[in-house]
Amino acid sequence: MYPEIIITLNNIKDNLWLMDLNAVNKLLIKLLEDREVNKIQQKAEEVNAALREISKGVERQEKETLTSLKIKQILEEYSTNIEDVIFGTLIKHLVKIRDHISQLVKQMEILPRIFHTDTYKYIILQQHPKYEIRAILKQISSSFDLKKLQSKLKEMGFESAGLEELNKYSFALRFYSTNAYIEAFVVGTKVQIFFSLREGTVKRVKELTTIILDELTQ
Repeated sequence: MYPEIIITLNNIKDNLWLMDLNAVNKLLIKLLEDREVNKIQQKAEEVNAALREISKGVERQEKETLTSLKIKQILEEYSTNIEDVIFGTLIKHLVKIRDHISQLVKQMEILPRIFHTDTYKYIILQQHPKYEIRAILKQISSSFDLKKLQSKLKEMGFESAGLEELNKYSFALRFYSTNAYIEAFVVGTKVQIFFSLREGTVKRVKELTTIILDELTQ
């Protein structure tokens, strides 16, 4: 169960970064509907309640020692372990986050537009003449060809400043022309692209974004 929870948490984090609240809401609903998840949460609440009970009336400096002595006994009594308690407590907080996200989705008249393809999705944050793209890829191509991308962007008037490896899992791409500059950061399956276009339009940004993301995923 834990791997599934961790994968879901990572997906929630990625979609929050992308500001895809609908996706976050669906992930939380699916996770919290799972019976096994509910059992973990309920057990954690019982253990935490028992720990609070034995701490009542105990001096502050003695609580840590008392809890250390009793915690193993309580875990055995409830047939659980510390990992279950930690995840169960986390799930309790996710319930509150789900309720908050659900309300936001209902109250926001216009959610940021998410552009989808079969291999990636992205959002455009606009502050003309600068634009920021945030994208999540399903997976990055193992055969990514920088020369092919350079060739396509050269046809659109851009020269390449090359590829800079930031670490084992990330790299940066930079392109420039007489009136524009593009900087793209690829970290795992997350991509952040910055455009500075003297005569840019959203249509132009989408066209350039598609070229870059297609090459990263094909």
